Amino acid sequence: MGETTTTEDEERGRQLLSAVERLIADPADIERSVEQLREKLGEDAGRDAIAKALTERAARTTAVVGGVAAAPAMIPGFGTLVAVTGGALADMSLVLKYETELAMALTHLYGFDIRSERGRRIALALASVSTYDEKSGEDLLVDIAETEVTAIWNYGGRQLSKLLLTVMARLALIQLGKSALRAVPFAGMAVGASVNRILTKGVGDRLVAQLEVRRSEEDGAEAARARGANVDEDGVVEARIVEDDDGH
Repeated sequence: MGETTTTEDEERGRQLLSAVERLIADPADIERSVEQLREKLGEDAGRDAIAKALTERAARTTAVVGGVAAAPAMIPGFGTLVAVTGGALADMSLVLKYETELAMALTHLYGFDIRSERGRRIALALASVSTYDEKSGEDLLVDIAETEVTAIWNYGGRQLSKLLLTVMARLALIQLGKSALRAVPFAGMAVGASVNRILTKGVGDRLVAQLEVRRSEEDGAEAARARGANVDEDGVVEARIVEDDDGH
């Protein structure tokens, strides 16, 4: 089971969510960066190659963030305190910013909308849930009685907001609980960089797997529509039995 959150954890979660939402880049800029990378890799680069390059780029960035966030530990006393508390949450805010932007980039790569408010929040939910699962070794959605990550695409606005607050509170809790090594000069910087790089690569792999499933669902629904089947907005096909003149 996941950690039990308190009112203080929930408030940290709100602060973390607010910080991340303010930091996320404009969707148009993210789309542009994906297309620039596509051009750089060349016409022969498939979606898998572009996704891998996007993930690697994000992992390098969060590695730098991890090292810099631990740097205040070089200053005795106050610097150590900032590194263990404020530094840890600052690190997580920036990591989630870049991982959410990775989720948005990959979502665009797989042909989904990221310009709407809902599209951005779905990307944030996908990134934060994947980050929690990677950091904790648990499955958040199973813990809160959901079945699979792709169900997030069908969440209503209130459900999405509730999920985001839940996962942010838990991320704040485990981030503070695992920040002791940041108090060790030099070692904290190395650990922070290494952990963030591995974390982001794992998150990228999870996101690609989730988007592959969602893309397959959408393609299946589109194919069904092309055949004249009734498909609702969630991609569910309405099956109908048509009898011939003989009643068969």
